[in-house]
Amino acid sequence: MTDLSSSSFFSDLGLLLYLEELNKEELNRFKSLLKNETTEPGSCRIPWSEVKKAKQEDLANLMNKYHPGEQAWGVALKIFGKMNLKDLCERANAEINWTAQTDTRGHWGQRGDGAEYRVQIREKFCIMLDKNYLLGESETFCHEIAQEGRELLERLFDEDVRTAWNQSCDLTTVCCRNISKVLIRSQSLLSLNPSTNNLLDDRVKMLCEALMHPKCNLERLSLESCGLTVAGCEDLSLALISNKRLTRLCLVDSVLGDSGVKLMSDALKQPECTLQSLVLRHCHFTSPSSESLSTSLLCNKSLTHLDLGSNCLQNDGVKLLCDVFRHPSCSLQDLELMGCVLISACCLDLSSAILNNPNLKSLDLGNNDLQDDGVGILFEALRHPNCNIQRL
Repeated sequence: MTDLSSSSFFSDLGLLLYLEELNKEELNRFKSLLKNETTEPGSCRIPWSEVKKAKQEDLANLMNKYHPGEQAWGVALKIFGKMNLKDLCERANAEINWTAQTDTRGHWGQRGDGAEYRVQIREKFCIMLDKNYLLGESETFCHEIAQEGRELLERLFDEDVRTAWNQSCDLTTVCCRNISKVLIRSQSLLSLNPSTNNLLDDRVKMLCEALMHPKCNLERLSLESCGLTVAGCEDLSLALISNKRLTRLCLVDSVLGDSGVKLMSDALKQPECTLQSLVLRHCHFTSPSSESLSTSLLCNKSLTHLDLGSNCLQNDGVKLLCDVFRHPSCSLQDLELMGCVLISACCLDLSSAILNNPNLKSLDLGNNDLQDDGVGILFEALRHPNCNIQRL
């Protein structure tokens, strides 16, 4: 079992997260004070040439290298005190004391302050574990923390990290801020899935600001069941226009409404938008949204997959979409209309779209009341030599 008194897990993790709370001016002052910090037995002064150019992650690494064990914590606390950063000192001391107490007891006490702090530590670990997973093993700092911390996390939380990380982890504002930093710093991060976390619009805004950064390489983003509303769509629509790499966006179970879909459609119209797949399943919009979506489908040349399932489009909404599908400039290949309150009357328009759009390869009409008459009309279209549908 990991020995907390000798493990660098909390030391590395704590130092990095606390250093990342410093603004640029505070970080420079921290470095200046670190340069003149006296050393204790077993440690040595960090060369200024290394300190001067170090970012927060590098600085945390250097401090643990030149001030091993608990000395790194002591040095950081002393400097925080000189900078009059009382909040950081108090929280760091609480973490050190809590860690030592947990190691001595070997188990958790009754719920109370310790349980609340346990949640905070779990959030911190999740940030670092996520960074390790997203950045890859080439990022030695994050990799070592995750390797050391896996056994420790299972000890503290009685769960398998690999399983727990696939579930909702209650990401806070601080977590989202750190993930946003990773989105900008990482060149290898291509996919992000914080689904089922109640991010709400303010935390989605942080992610969108990162998406708009020119160094963000993200290609796939899923915000399923994240509490997104029309307000968050404003930030997302701007991100879709600014980001040249994002190709897949999933917004399942978001309260967008017709206004939110209008914002997304306006973004799709822009030539800068390179989105290829958009999932708007169960986003609480109705047939009027089909008009704005139809216009965007005529303008957008990159979108090939559109999921509008579980929205009340009804026949009127589908008719507007079919008018676009018949247009030769429509590039859509995969359309999902499952559970859209459709009846047999819309099948004539759908069959016409199938026959006149050579690009459409897949059409999902499950959970609609098409009845035998509607299905028969679609089957007649499938038999036609002009039909290119491969999946219905």
